Amino acid sequence: MISKMQPGQLPPEVATAALRAERSKLPALQGADLGLQGYAIVRVNKVLDADPQAAALLAQQAPMVTRALSQAQMQAYVESLKKSIDVKINAPKPEVPAALAGLNG
Repeated sequence: MISKMQPGQLPPEVATAALRAERSKLPALQGADLGLQGYAIVRVNKVLDADPQAAALLAQQAPMVTRALSQAQMQAYVESLKKSIDVKINAPKPEVPAALAGLNG
């Protein structure tokens, strides 16, 4: 038994293929290309409903993950712009408050 949060020891391609199986057409065979390791065929016999606690956790974390992804994409975009137009930022570094200065060791 596997889930999105616990794929077990399966390669990610195999777990993803198994999770794509249609509930209405069980048992289902799914294939996964493993590159140089070959090709895997998975037989899905049964699909269980998600654990309500796990579903609630995913729903709670979704906005945080979306925000983090957006920030990472924006940072990558800004960095690519800097490189493509050869920009250098000459802003002074912000001063660290005296209360926090000793924390960085």
